[in-house]
Amino acid sequence: MNKNNYRYIPELDVIRGIAILMVFFYHTQLSIFPPYEIRNYTDSGILDLRSTKDIIFNFLPFTFGELGVELFLVISGFVIHLGFLNSQGRFNVKQFYVRRFFRIYPPYLLVLLFFIVFRNMSFSPKDILLHVLLIHNLSDTSFFSINPSFWTLALEVQLYLAYPLFLYFRKKIGIRNTVAGLTLLHFACTFILETFMKDSIPLSMALSMPVLWFTWGAGALAAELYWENKKIFKKQPLLYLLVFLALLPVCKYFMVAHYFTIAVSVCAWLALLEWFLYKKQEDPFFLKPLFRVLAGIGICSYSLYLIHQPYLFDLLKHLGHFKFVMVHLVASPLAALFIFTILAYGLYQFVELPSVELGKRLWKKYGNPK
Repeated sequence: MNKNNYRYIPELDVIRGIAILMVFFYHTQLSIFPPYEIRNYTDSGILDLRSTKDIIFNFLPFTFGELGVELFLVISGFVIHLGFLNSQGRFNVKQFYVRRFFRIYPPYLLVLLFFIVFRNMSFSPKDILLHVLLIHNLSDTSFFSINPSFWTLALEVQLYLAYPLFLYFRKKIGIRNTVAGLTLLHFACTFILETFMKDSIPLSMALSMPVLWFTWGAGALAAELYWENKKIFKKQPLLYLLVFLALLPVCKYFMVAHYFTIAVSVCAWLALLEWFLYKKQEDPFFLKPLFRVLAGIGICSYSLYLIHQPYLFDLLKHLGHFKFVMVHLVASPLAALFIFTILAYGLYQFVELPSVELGKRLWKKYGNPK
């Protein structure tokens, strides 16, 4: 890449669009067919599928949509670390956290307060406080409480807090060894949890920062290689992407392989990222409108992620999906996506962007003492 001209990579918005659609349609499938998901294995070590319906629903493409979270983490690591590299390796801790605060927290806080007030549920003061402090993912009782999607926001903030430590190890042992160490940490944590807490692994541990840190680190590694005009996959990243995607059902079906699900998905997302970053040929004409739509959704993907889940079930019910007519199974999720995207774009325009600009003005005025 041209190191002097890095500003904005439009392909990342397309990838964000893919990530949020994966998550959205995964939640849609859970809303329409809530009992479908099977995570138990037989004594012979294969997924406990007992009917054709189980097979179909557990291997539909959107069943794997939860791995869109890992794609978001890869993108986050890539963007944050590329920003660091663009500053010629100078890490201003204060500026970094001010920018991250105004990018993440005001929209989150506004949506959090909305759900606390308007959801037909009561939340304890402790639960609210944990969410305000973005540490609700450290307890199973608050992990999915106010808005199930919020756990990833807490994880994201914790990854930001750990970024200086990541940079320290990068300086001492290099980024490849750092990411390798985080990958070993992932597998060590997974092995310990699956061995000693197999029947009752707390969500706060299964989806904790030590388990998922390597995902974010993989994105940072991709950014470093991109900065150096190098690649993870020397040739045909699209082929690698298809291979890794094909392995995901295998990881799901066999118990011995399911420990590798997240790692395989991260490899797939790295291949996807490299394909978009390095593709030289012009997109086929039939893909250009699709990519424009994905980019448009990707721009407001953070807001869409914040708002969609708590009311998704009720909206789908109102749109008539329980009639189980094929047109409703297709039209209702698409109509719900359209409604939430319009709302998300408004939140993006009137909250996200002004919040980012406010952070920039405050930093310019108070962050650089003369």
